[in-house]
Amino acid sequence: MVKSNPKASKLKTEEIEDLIKASYKNSKDAEKIGKKYNLTFDAILSSPEQKIFIDQKGKPILVARGSQATNIKNLIRDWGISDPLIAIGASSYDPRQKRTQDIYDKVVKKYKKPVALLGHSLGGHLVESVNTGKNDKIVTYNKAVGIGDIGKKIKDTQYDIRTGGDLVSALGVTQQRKKDHNIIVPNTKFGNPITLHSPDFISRIGHKII
Repeated sequence: MVKSNPKASKLKTEEIEDLIKASYKNSKDAEKIGKKYNLTFDAILSSPEQKIFIDQKGKPILVARGSQATNIKNLIRDWGISDPLIAIGASSYDPRQKRTQDIYDKVVKKYKKPVALLGHSLGGHLVESVNTGKNDKIVTYNKAVGIGDIGKKIKDTQYDIRTGGDLVSALGVTQQRKKDHNIIVPNTKFGNPITLHSPDFISRIGHKII
């Protein structure tokens, strides 16, 4: 079992799964999901690209959405720009990465407490790339990994979760990280890669991550 850090929010895997799903929702539905865990939804800092929640101790949780094609804007921004830039190792030029950093900076300025950052797929890559503080925690799920990420040294404050059969995060096995911070979801080695990439399996882990 991964040890929790008392300086950061303690999140169960079921909660992580639901919050990641909330990142794909509109604000009203995301707020409902947050209430399930007694989290306050910050509608001012939240946007279609990230959702901000505050726990009962006033600690913020930033959840970055992965690729979405619900409208032409998202299709172009995510599938047409962000994902290709990650694939070729040029994600530092991605406008979404800059926007994620900007939102993180606003969250830190507003709440002045350690931040928990969560992200699925493209969202996982985005939160991994944020210049975070030493007490912040990062949890990625099936994060997008491109050629520029091969062999990358992962922060000690980051936990990477992936399903065994996920293709988007497959190159993550080359990265350097603490052994117990690389978490494979049980019984997910075989199956439909599209299904295995979806944020429906995190709760199978069954313990707290951070």
